[in-house]
Amino acid sequence: NDIMQLLYTYPLDAKTKDGKPFWRLPKRPPTPIEAINPEDPLHATFIASYAVLLSKVHNIPFPKDFRDPLKRRRSHNS
Repeated sequence: NDIMQLLYTYPLDAKTKDGKPFWRLPKRPPTPIEAINPEDPLHATFIASYAVLLSKVHNIPFPKDFRDPLKRRRSHNS
């Protein structure tokens, strides 16, 4: 919701007080993700990486081959 609120407050065509575009480098507008698709390699990699990060933080064992997309897909489908 934070991204949607930010885009509502500062739409893509928003201008600063000086009349310059609000979204100009180094600022880039965020792009909300409508739905997570586990078949999308980018989404699957993000989810796997986040899960491993959390497991490392909480000292929980995780599969050492988590980077292998074929093994991730097999464990997702089972």
